[in-house]
Amino acid sequence: MKSEIAYTDVDEALSKLFAEVTLTPSSETVPVEHCYNRVLFKDLRSDVDIPFKNSSHVDGFAVRAEDTAKASKSAPVTLKLVGSVGLVESAEKPLAKGQAIKVRTGSYLPDGCDGVVPKEYATLENNTVIISNPVNEGAEVVRGGSDIKKDDIVLRKGHKLRAQDIELAKTLGHSQLVVSRPPVAAIISVGSELTDDPAEVGKSKILATHDIVITHMVEEAGGKAKDLGIIPDDLDVISKAISQGLLEASMVFTIGGSSVGEADLVSAAINKLGKPGVVVHGLKLQPGRVAGFGVVQGKPVFILPGLIQSTVNAFVFLAYPLIRRLLGLLSARRDGVVYAKMADAVEFRRWEEFKKVTWVKVYEGIDGLMAQPVRGESPMLNVLIQTTGYVLTPEHRLKLEKGETVAVNLVPGISMLSTYAP
Repeated sequence: MKSEIAYTDVDEALSKLFAEVTLTPSSETVPVEHCYNRVLFKDLRSDVDIPFKNSSHVDGFAVRAEDTAKASKSAPVTLKLVGSVGLVESAEKPLAKGQAIKVRTGSYLPDGCDGVVPKEYATLENNTVIISNPVNEGAEVVRGGSDIKKDDIVLRKGHKLRAQDIELAKTLGHSQLVVSRPPVAAIISVGSELTDDPAEVGKSKILATHDIVITHMVEEAGGKAKDLGIIPDDLDVISKAISQGLLEASMVFTIGGSSVGEADLVSAAINKLGKPGVVVHGLKLQPGRVAGFGVVQGKPVFILPGLIQSTVNAFVFLAYPLIRRLLGLLSARRDGVVYAKMADAVEFRRWEEFKKVTWVKVYEGIDGLMAQPVRGESPMLNVLIQTTGYVLTPEHRLKLEKGETVAVNLVPGISMLSTYAP
């Protein structure tokens, strides 16, 4: 039985998703060495100065600047060498008038020292240091707290941790960090025609492969994926699988087994499980117009189309912003953006009232970055194989001009920048 198609603007659909879903960010404490690419759940504050105290910027001799004020080549100053300081040591006594102490790059300077003479500008003879030029106060001294001051907020809540951030946390003495708990996504492939066995292909069966793409996109976005496998076109089986996913995960993805404008088993299963049920089914997005979502017990059930480009687009425009939101990040539909000029024009002959997604390959041209449209219908995987990112064309616009500067949106798990010509 057919029903009237009601396409929803993708921004409106996302607002409805956020309004219906009751999930909120949560945290866990993780050893700092396992926090790479995790998101800070609270501000990271320094309990110490970095450097801990004044240190030397060079190998040489720590001195009192006033002791060298009259030094010249014709009348060099001679200072008594009273010892040396290693990288993990501090001088036992303050530096007295007329004294010098040997230091290495990074050595903590003794009290009383306010300058360092590089070793190449000094002569060492019989435990005396001969200096032929005045040393300015603060010369070659890295001030304590000049990198990071005690009580500074060094990383803000919602920051995704990079390699250098992990080093910073360890430098500050943190063995653990409080980070956002990754949302878990259950993935269900729907269709009696699907199989995991290559030997069955061609015998009225096709391989289920879209789950692999969604699994990696979930994990690249910062979540955890749990593949619940293939289920047949059976209402009771679909309902049971979605119910299991809702128990075990923060969200559920169904791939295939649904269409807009006809009674479909996935939507029926979602509506059977609880209110509000299916909230949006049909997006003003091309490819991706048959996508949608329902909400059961405050958790989302995403209805992803079975054509691969539509599958990916639906994930990017609905699921990815929610995963980011649950990690404490801005709910964007991209991880980054580069600007490039269109290498060729693109014309849209339909879907005037829809947002249009064009996947492109970015390469280095003579005049800068170029975006080459990768053409192909929604089922064509090769479009995504060649792509760098997507260009979004707004409603009521039916052409991208050659040479036009466009924003190429980058998506984790899909995008990879290339410097090669097409």
